[in-house]
Formats: sequence, C-alpha cells, structure tokens
Amino acid sequence: MQPRSVASWFQAISVAMEQCTAQHRAFVVEAYFKNSGSAVTIQQLFRRHFNIPRHGRAPCRNTIKEWVKNFQENASALKRNPEAEFLRYEHQKMLIR
Repeated sequence: MQPRSVASWFQAISVAMEQCTAQHRAFVVEAYFKNSGSAVTIQQLFRRHFNIPRHGRAPCRNTIKEWVKNFQENASALKRNPEAEFLRYEHQKMLIR
C-alpha cells in the first residue's frame, strides 16, 4: 500500500464526512448535548449506534463542533450561507414590488 499525501488524506476524510446523512448529523448533535460535548464519547456512541467497527470512521472533533455550531446558529446541522439567503430575500422583495 502506497503512503498517501496529506492533501489526499484530508480529501478522503472530507468526502467521507460529506456522505453523512441527516440522521447521522442529528444523532451527533443530540449526543453532544446529552454528553456535555465529549468528542470521544460521541464518536464511541456514533460507532455503536450505526454499527461501525471500533476503528471505523466517525466524525472527528472538528466536524462535531462544526455541526453543533451550525445547529445552534441555523437550527440545522447543515452549513448555510447567510449571504446567499440575504440575496435571495432581497431578490424576492424586489419581485413583490
């Protein structure tokens, strides 16, 4: 097996986390609040809940924090672009006039 470059390693992790469903994200956010924000505990619970092997992939600490932050700001674990929402709102406002 050939060693991966750092860039391809991060890309692989990014792709894996993009494949997480809304159910995965909701579970992580709920577990975060139930377990006082312990990333290790959340990862263990995630693996157990979704039947992932002990050393299988689970969201990293930064991903968990990002999903929780997005949930607190947007009431959704998905990342939203506030500028795009503002522009869409302004466009709709102009159409009404």
